[in-house]
Amino acid sequence: MSADRLIRKIMEKKSVLCVGLDPVVEKLPESLRKDIEKGGKTLEAAADAVFKFNKVVLDAIEPYAAVVKPQIAFYEALGVPGLEAYRKTAAYAKALGLYVIADIKRGDIGTTSEAYAQAHLGYTDILGEKRRAFESDAVTINPYLGDDSNHAFSQWAAKEDGMTFLLVKTSNKTSSQLQNQKIGERCVFDVVGDMLKESPFAVKGDFGYTPLGAVVGATHPEELSQLRSSLEGCFFLIPGYGAQGGSADDATQGFDARGLGAVVNSSRGVIYAFGEEEDFGAKIAEAAKKSRDDLNAALERAGKKYWEA
Repeated sequence: MSADRLIRKIMEKKSVLCVGLDPVVEKLPESLRKDIEKGGKTLEAAADAVFKFNKVVLDAIEPYAAVVKPQIAFYEALGVPGLEAYRKTAAYAKALGLYVIADIKRGDIGTTSEAYAQAHLGYTDILGEKRRAFESDAVTINPYLGDDSNHAFSQWAAKEDGMTFLLVKTSNKTSSQLQNQKIGERCVFDVVGDMLKESPFAVKGDFGYTPLGAVVGATHPEELSQLRSSLEGCFFLIPGYGAQGGSADDATQGFDARGLGAVVNSSRGVIYAFGEEEDFGAKIAEAAKKSRDDLNAALERAGKKYWEA
């Protein structure tokens, strides 16, 4: 089961760090920006530079992170060449042994979600030949359309040993506009959480976790703690740590008593740690190590030593 694979990867690496791969052309190192200028400032030149950057990032973080999370929007912004950079990035991460969460946040009517799931979790049957569009272990999905959408992804996840992460309580500042609204006495995010508990795909693996995960932000530690208590068996992807303002101690609210059940994402705080330094790989590696150690220290303070579980 994919949740077991993820937990074993975490324990092997002694790291709950997930690094978000959110490349922005203007923030690339100067040497790569010069390559784009030499290439005529085209989408193709920019996408090539992004992939070169991602390879350095992945090589740098591999000793310190268990998981990577490429956010597809940054690649779609570069059109078809950008999607090719995304495809190669995910494949390279998988080749390094990293667990890949495709941050696609898709959700649509059942047949459309089926196509999204085929693209990112499974394969497409081309006249009898199975072809994979993208390589990933898990996807993020938007729950707004309900279970016929969610289950389309969950079916493929079950078939291909993958996972899904439903947006439950997101890290952005205005998430409360909808997610904290009340339905009776309960918040919308609680009702979304019920979808995970009541799903026919909520089958627990060796560590007690199902392939149905939740995205819950470290920027809302009270709700994070509340959801950890109510969503037993649901693995958490925790964004908001670092540049968004969530602390390592905030993030520990999303782990169970064993220190299991979550990974914590940092994007800007790791991949842009180099400033103007041209030896950017070393600076990124240093930032990844610091983040890993910060999270492990917080879990130790909380008495949640997953490496001893």
